[in-house]
Amino acid sequence: MFSFRKRKSELESLKKQMRGFLVEHEELQKTRTLLHQLTNDLVEKNQKLQEKSEKLLRMDQLKSDFISVASHELRTPLAVLRECISSLLEDGTGEVGQETQDYLVIAKSNIERLITLTKELLDISKLESGKMRIHREKQNVVTLIYEAAQSLRTLFERQGIKVELPSSQEEIPPIFCDPTRIIQVLVNLMGNALKNVPREKGLVKIQIKKKPDFLEIQVIDNGCGIPKDKLVDIFDKFVQVHNPVAPGSEAIGKGMGLGLTICKAIVEQHHGTIWAESELGVGSNFTFALPIFNSDLQFHDLLEEALIQATARDEKLSLLLINVEKTPQDTDASHPLKREWALNLEEKIRSRLRSGDALLKYHAAEYIMVLAKTDKSGSSVMESRIRETLKSHIPSTLEFKTSVVTYPEDGKNQIELIREAENKLKK
Repeated sequence: MFSFRKRKSELESLKKQMRGFLVEHEELQKTRTLLHQLTNDLVEKNQKLQEKSEKLLRMDQLKSDFISVASHELRTPLAVLRECISSLLEDGTGEVGQETQDYLVIAKSNIERLITLTKELLDISKLESGKMRIHREKQNVVTLIYEAAQSLRTLFERQGIKVELPSSQEEIPPIFCDPTRIIQVLVNLMGNALKNVPREKGLVKIQIKKKPDFLEIQVIDNGCGIPKDKLVDIFDKFVQVHNPVAPGSEAIGKGMGLGLTICKAIVEQHHGTIWAESELGVGSNFTFALPIFNSDLQFHDLLEEALIQATARDEKLSLLLINVEKTPQDTDASHPLKREWALNLEEKIRSRLRSGDALLKYHAAEYIMVLAKTDKSGSSVMESRIRETLKSHIPSTLEFKTSVVTYPEDGKNQIELIREAENKLKK
């Protein structure tokens, strides 16, 4: 009897468990159906979002193409008009009356402004599409500052504005930049300062501050200043700031509000930064920082440019890495490639290269890098020639190693190529 009751109780317990399992199963089925519906909704929404994104990208590209074409088409007729008006103004025959001359001066001024605007539109279009290329090289920043100031000298003199430039005798380390583009930045910042300082009492001062790896170039003025809440977006496109202190004053950076945007993009292309500080009624300080020149920057820039060209032309590119190491017999504390005989070695290696190949120092001048437009077979021949040169010119107290990598087989970008070359060197 006891056994029967016990089994009956166990069966009831099992029935309860089964009912519980069935309820849980139904809940799981509902949850699975709901998840399936949500997944389908997400897939559908993601597809619509992707379609909208692609449409926006196409529209943005059309806008950039239109701006680029329009700017190109406008520049030529505007330049012709400017030259025609200049010819009329310079004509000394007296056939043009004073009133007509005044109108021509106004017309020329407006044409100059239109040319500047079309240039800015073209620049911003190139920047957004990634088509603005910079060609960096070793440059003296003081020389660039003087060139920029010279282009604005007449305007400063006409308004009686004082300009203070850094001394040309001051020892400033070179920077690594595209001189044309950095002069463009300087002219833009100095031009903005010119528009906002008082006539006859205005002061625009250019200063240079040395940092460990950068130079800071400051364009300081004693103008009307910029409200602090506007400094955050002063570098955004089409932003123009009107000064409440001077009612009726023109917008800072008169134009379309693209000049500072272009400056920021150019500076960032140089791996630099730009910012502004200002106080109403006191003045503004626009500062941009650019990297000080070193062999590593030059090497990476050259390699990146070579990879872009190799990709565009579907060519091979090889990279040869040379490392000279000390041995226990070498007692000189300096790095081997930083000694006097190393300069002669570089010339010997260059003599074994073809026209178009490049030789550079890398990693704080502790490696020699050779860039050659050749495939693996050609790079092996080049490596053999250079090893012969190394054997005959490196002192016996030193050892050398070489490694060769080829694009695109050994790496798709410069990081992968350098990493592979260094790994091969360690083997």
